[in-house]
Amino acid sequence: MENEAIGVPKPGKKYAQKRPTRDEFELEELGNQLSEAKAEDSEILLTVWGMDEPVRGRITEMDSRTGKIHVQRHGETTKVPFMNIMKVESPGSIFHPQIAHNGGNFRLFLKVLRRAITGIEKRPEALIHKG
Repeated sequence: MENEAIGVPKPGKKYAQKRPTRDEFELEELGNQLSEAKAEDSEILLTVWGMDEPVRGRITEMDSRTGKIHVQRHGETTKVPFMNIMKVESPGSIFHPQIAHNGGNFRLFLKVLRRAITGIEKRPEALIHKG
């Protein structure tokens, strides 16, 4: 038998799981949802990449310097990096099947509906089908 080197195989390298990428439109939509929730002082539920549990509370600050969203609940503040936020929901949408089916964007739906109604009130002739 020749001189064969018998060794212990090296364990494979472990790479940290990468955060999913989102395009600029998805990031803009998240930013709009967060801004709206802050302006309305709404309670939100954030799905955050790398966290086992969602973050629930009200946005107290959106720090552009650090890129973190400050969410407060029961006097405790959690600072979440904006880029790690995967989804913004209102807590009630989880339990209401029709809203949850809509991806939790019930507020967005209402906003669009309000704009449509306002447009119709200003221009009722838009309802008349000319065909």
